[in-house]
Formats: sequence, structure tokens, C-alpha cells
Amino acid sequence: QDYPDVENWIGPLFVTGGSSNDGQYTNPEVDKLYKEGTAAADVEAAHAKFADAVALVDKDVPSMPIYFYGQQSGYSDKLKKVELSAKGPIDLASVELK
Repeated sequence: QDYPDVENWIGPLFVTGGSSNDGQYTNPEVDKLYKEGTAAADVEAAHAKFADAVALVDKDVPSMPIYFYGQQSGYSDKLKKVELSAKGPIDLASVELK
């Protein structure tokens, strides 16, 4: 999700043919509710449709959104040791100064 609204992740992840629907999940009712939500007259009505769609998705394939972020960092000659964690970011506990 790169925009703080449920529409921005339910469409790509759980609508048939969605851009990030890597598991190829498909449910015609979810597709219908998503389409109705995107056509709703206001945000509250849209979110109600999306909530109904998410409830169906959760019955089929419970999911947990996980966010992996990029870390910007630098390096200095004053450092003796720097290690990365298993997930990629710097393990700050490993940093040693010269």
C-alpha cells in the first residue's frame, strides 16, 4: 500500500487480475464489491463496500499486511563494524566504533 486507504491494497492484492495478486486469488463477489466501492458517491459508502470485500477475503485467505521498508544509511571511516539484520536493515546493536 502506497496510499493510506484500503482501496489501495484490496484492489491490487485481492481483485481478480490485480497488479500484486501473485497468489491469483479470485472471488467474483469480492470483485463486485470492490467495483461498487470504487464507484461509490462518498468515502464512507466506499469503505463500507471495501469492508464487506475484506470480510469475504478473510474467510477465504486470512492475511496480514506486512510492510518492508528501505533504509537509507551512510558509512564512516569511524566505524569498525556494521552488520545487517536478516531482513536487511542495519543491526544497530552490531555497530562498533574504531
